[in-house]
Amino acid sequence: MSVLTNRHELTGADRQWAVKYEVGNVIRYTRGSARFRLKAEEYAYVTQINVHENTLTVQRKNGQEITYDPRRLQGVNVYKREERQFAVGDRIQFTAPFKRQCIPNRALAHIDEIGPDGTIQFRLDTGKSMRFNLREHAHLDYGYAMTSYTSQGQTVDRVIIHVPAEGRDTKQLINQRFGYVALSRARHDAQIYTNDASTLAERLSREVSKTAAIEIEPFRQSGHVALHQSQKPAQEQTIG
Repeated sequence: MSVLTNRHELTGADRQWAVKYEVGNVIRYTRGSARFRLKAEEYAYVTQINVHENTLTVQRKNGQEITYDPRRLQGVNVYKREERQFAVGDRIQFTAPFKRQCIPNRALAHIDEIGPDGTIQFRLDTGKSMRFNLREHAHLDYGYAMTSYTSQGQTVDRVIIHVPAEGRDTKQLINQRFGYVALSRARHDAQIYTNDASTLAERLSREVSKTAAIEIEPFRQSGHVALHQSQKPAQEQTIG
C-alpha cells in the first residue's frame, strides 16, 4: 500500500523555497488559502518546480493546477509517498491525527481485515474497532517500533530500546532525557541493546536541559564576584 510519510527534515524556512521540494511530494494545507480557494486540510501534489522563479505547480484532487510562490503560502505539511506491506495481524500506528474518526496522532492498532479496494478493518489499543479506506487517510506506518519522542505518554508491558554508538546526530539524540522517556514507558521490563556498552552510562547521562536566565551565576573574576544585584537598580543589572 502507498502511505504518506512526513518530510521531517524540512524546516519552516526550507518550506519557503521551491528547490527543497520534489515532484510527487504531497502537500497538506493546514490553514487553507482564500486567495487560491484551498480549503483547510486539503491535499495537492507537486507536478512542477521552477527553481529560478521559486514557484511550485501543484495539482488538486479535482485536477485543477495552481502555481504559487511557497513564501506566500504558509502553514503546510510536506509528505512523500512510500510503499508499505501490511498484513492481517500487523501492528500499525497513525502518523497524523484522523480528526473525522477522532483518532489521535501515534495511536496504535492491529489490522483485523484488509479488503481488495484498500479498505482496512482495525482494532485500536483502546478496544475500539473501525473501518476506513486508505485513500481517506494514508498516514499509517508499522507500529512495532517508534521514537522515544512519539512514545511519550504511552505505557506498555515491555520495552526494547535501541541505543547506537556515537554517530551522526547521536550526541543530540542520546541523552538523559531520551533515557528517562524510553525506560519509563515499560510496566514490567525494559531491555537496552547497544553496540558499545562501555560508554552507555556516559551517553545516557548527558544533560540537555537549557539554563534559564535567572539561573546564570554572576561572573567571577580573580575569585571576586563582579556583580552584586543588591548594589544596583534592576534596570542597570548586568550579567557577565
